[in-house]
Amino acid sequence: MGERIDWIDIAKGMGIFLMVIGHTTLPHILSKTIYLFHMPLFFVLSGAFIVTSINRSFGDFFVKETMKYVIPYTFFLLCYIVYLLIYGLPFSGIDLLLGGNVGPIWFLQTLFISHLVFYVIKKYLTNIYYKGAIVIFSITSYLMYLYQIHLPYRLEVCGLALIFIVIGYKFRYRIMAIKGTWKLTLSVLILFIVLSFIVPRLDMNTNSWGSPFTLAESCLGILMIFLLSKHLELLSVKNPLKCFLLWARKNSIVVLGFSSIINMSLKFIFSSLLEPIMPYWATLIIRHIILWSLLYFVSLVLTNYTPILIGIRKKQ
Repeated sequence: MGERIDWIDIAKGMGIFLMVIGHTTLPHILSKTIYLFHMPLFFVLSGAFIVTSINRSFGDFFVKETMKYVIPYTFFLLCYIVYLLIYGLPFSGIDLLLGGNVGPIWFLQTLFISHLVFYVIKKYLTNIYYKGAIVIFSITSYLMYLYQIHLPYRLEVCGLALIFIVIGYKFRYRIMAIKGTWKLTLSVLILFIVLSFIVPRLDMNTNSWGSPFTLAESCLGILMIFLLSKHLELLSVKNPLKCFLLWARKNSIVVLGFSSIINMSLKFIFSSLLEPIMPYWATLIIRHIILWSLLYFVSLVLTNYTPILIGIRKKQ
C-alpha cells in the first residue's frame, strides 16, 4: 500500500472539502449529515494504512508520527493564537496549552494519540488482550460521553477514534477491493440520506457519540464516499472536479490548519462590507472562492519553503 491510489485520495479530498463546508453556516440537517461521517472517514482510512507503520520500532514510529502531526499541530496552534491576538478575541492560554478550543486541528492531536495507543496495544498485546483493550477504551470513551467528562488533549475521544481505526485496519483489504455500480452507489446514498434524518448527531471533536445506530450510519456514509470516489476516479485526469479533490487531499493538512482562520477572517470582513448589501448565498460563494484561492497560495509557500512545518520531509 505504498503507492498512491487515486480513489482513496479523492475520498480524502471529499472529506477535507466537506470539513470546510461543515464549518460554514449551514442548515442543521446538512451540518448534521456531514458530521456523521466526514471525520470518521479519515480515522478509517488511517487504520487501513497503518499496517506498515506497526512493523517499525516504537522509536521510529514515534518520530514519524511527531513529524507528521505534532509539528504541524504546534505550528497551526501558534498561527491560531496570532489570529486571536490580531482580532482581540478572548482566549485562555492554559486551555489552548491543554488542547482545548483549538479549532479543526483537534484532529491532529486525536489522530496522534489514537495512533500511539493503537500501535502499542496491537504490537505488544496478544490478540485477545488487544481486543479487550479496544473494548475497554471504547466503553470508557462512551461513559465519558454519557457523563460529559472531558480530558486534556481530548483523551476521552481516543476510544471513539480507535473504533474507526480498527474498522479501517480490520477491513483494509476489502476497502482496497471495493467495487460498486451506480445502482448500488445511489441506493447507499439514498439510504444514508434517509437515515440521517433519524439518527442523532455525531461529533468526534466533543466526543458526542449519538447512539450505537449513529456509528452504523457513519460507516454507511463512509461507504457512500468510497463508492462515489470509485466513480470519480474514472474521470479524465484533467477533469476540474477530480483535479480539485486530488489537490485538496495533497494539501489537506494546510486546509485543516488554515481554513478556519481564513474563513473567520473573511466572515469578519464580509459582515461589515458585503452582507448588508448582498444576499447571504452570494457572500458565501464569494467567500469560498477567496478562501480556496488563499489556501492554494499558502499551500504553495509552505510546501516549497517550509515543508517541515506541515509534516513533509524533503526527500534526500
